[in-house]
Amino acid sequence: MSALLSVEAVTRQYRMPRLSLFQPAPLLTAVQDVSFTLDTGHTLGIVGESGSGKSTLARLVMGFETPDAGRVVFDGQDLAQLSPAAMRLRVLNVTSGENAAFDLMFRLAVAPSDP
Repeated sequence: MSALLSVEAVTRQYRMPRLSLFQPAPLLTAVQDVSFTLDTGHTLGIVGESGSGKSTLARLVMGFETPDAGRVVFDGQDLAQLSPAAMRLRVLNVTSGENAAFDLMFRLAVAPSDP
């Protein structure tokens, strides 16, 4: 099978508001050095805590944002090199929400208990 999606050392940072006029704006690293390959016909789930970068990674994979470092290659094409018209021809779906991803019994089995 061939690689449908290849994410190579992707990093995305956001500039935060300045705390002082005399200091540079701090950077928030949302995704740092993430790499994976998804072959044609396979499924991949990204799971993590709130604020761990899942949505940012999804926006990078869909081409809605450009990585600060690394690259996203979909079907042999680097998304950062595609024109807006070519990007509109690409459609990727993202399912978000734990209810859609996990069975209720599984969530109850792994839920933390009170001491």
